[in-house]
Amino acid sequence: MVKSSTQGSFHFPFLMFTFLGCMIGFGIWEYQRGWYDLVKRQLNLNCCVGKVALKLKQTLIRVESLNRKIIYFRALIACIIALTKDPFIQKYQTILSGLAFAQDQILQLWKIEKIRWLVHRCGNPRIKVNPLPELRWIRPPADFIGPKPLEWEGDLPSAFWIQTSYFPRKSSAKVWKALENEEDWKAEWALP
Repeated sequence: MVKSSTQGSFHFPFLMFTFLGCMIGFGIWEYQRGWYDLVKRQLNLNCCVGKVALKLKQTLIRVESLNRKIIYFRALIACIIALTKDPFIQKYQTILSGLAFAQDQILQLWKIEKIRWLVHRCGNPRIKVNPLPELRWIRPPADFIGPKPLEWEGDLPSAFWIQTSYFPRKSSAKVWKALENEEDWKAEWALP
């Protein structure tokens, strides 16, 4: 006669249940880690694009603000020349030259930022970046008053785009001029 033994009957189902629970746990952990990597990648892209979009916005605002100051000082110098023989005219022309020099430096800094953007690639060489927009301002030759304000070569675009991607994530920002206030530039996220 054969005796039936029930000594190991509890261990096998418990072992299978534990193994199945561990596999489900590791699967969930791997799924969450994948999402964490995607969110981290997207945050890195958004931070990088956002910083550059704000730099572009500030560059455009500063150049246009200095343009208005140059126009004001040119009008002031023209009035002084027409009405009087003010000995301080040289002082105003020096200020005008300083404003034009500041504009040129701002544009040079933007060119450096464009190179840095292409080389640095948001800290990861696998990130695909589109070149930053070219600021096509030119300065007409100076006249007897002094340097002239910058002029945009061609038509000034209504918006500038900054885009980057790192598969499967993308990030994009738009810097545009507000219609209500022609002197104000805005920056916002855009669809890639």
